[in-house]
Amino acid sequence: MYTTTENENVEKNHRPIRIAVVCAAVMMAVVLVPLFADGLIAEETVEEGNDGDVHWVISGDTMTITPKEGKDKADMDDYDDAGEEPNWRKAAGWPNVKNLEIKDGVTCVGKRAFAWVDNEEGAKLETVTFDGSVKKIKECAFISQYIQTINFSEGLEEIGPTAFGYCTLASLTLPASLKKIGDNGFFLGGSMHDLVLPETLEYVGWESFGGIGSLKRVTISCKEVDGEAFAVAGPLEYLEISSNVKKIGENAFTSIFVIDGQEHEFNDLDIDQLRGTVWTGNGDYYLYLQNSAGDQSNDNLLLYVAIGVCAVIAIAAIAYYLHKKQQSSA
Repeated sequence: MYTTTENENVEKNHRPIRIAVVCAAVMMAVVLVPLFADGLIAEETVEEGNDGDVHWVISGDTMTITPKEGKDKADMDDYDDAGEEPNWRKAAGWPNVKNLEIKDGVTCVGKRAFAWVDNEEGAKLETVTFDGSVKKIKECAFISQYIQTINFSEGLEEIGPTAFGYCTLASLTLPASLKKIGDNGFFLGGSMHDLVLPETLEYVGWESFGGIGSLKRVTISCKEVDGEAFAVAGPLEYLEISSNVKKIGENAFTSIFVIDGQEHEFNDLDIDQLRGTVWTGNGDYYLYLQNSAGDQSNDNLLLYVAIGVCAVIAIAAIAYYLHKKQQSSA
């Protein structure tokens, strides 16, 4: 009578496991092979090249720009003419790019370099990060992009006309180094609620923040604001205009300004009535004068002087009383 050996028993026990493993492998192949074939699952490819004086790399959803080999500093090219485009737009990975990093050494972003082009299967940028070497961002550089977050660095001095127009910014923080914002710089540029224009900023162009209906709080400390800069923006709930402001152009605000119950169009007010003022509103395009920062400073100075005078009088009175008391005792 034949008796199975121990090895045969082990083989017999393992046979169902092997069959299960083979079946699982076949099933995975049936599911995954079509996905790889359709490009739904693929290895992350890296594409790179030169464009003018810069070198670009696309890896996954991130693109980086640096000076090309042999250069410490580089300006990006402009793309003005119809049909003129940078080489990275021809890369297979360009439509997947969401994050853009412009690295140290790149000093200028060229015209229309990353502009959204209708009917193009191009990148929909969400985040842009600048290193400190970027001094200037030229006209329409990012127009109509899907940018939600911009990480500016100190060193940026100029933002060109419509550079970020028609974008989708959720917030905006401007660097203290910034000197100029061109016309329409952020026109219809997003859904930000708060905006501070720093005192180091010298010029804000025509309609720079026009059409941003989400704006609620604006602080203006820059030197000059051109016409219609905040047209159809708001309705504002808070507006502060510092004493540093020298000029605000016509129709800069859509709001009605109320002083002591009297309503005024913005153009009816001169700059001397606006400097050093704080206005608040209720979301109905009416702004009410709350106080004057300049007058408040003067009031504080007068208060301190009055306190000082009172203190001197009190000390003198006490000294006189003690002197008289000493005389009477003698």
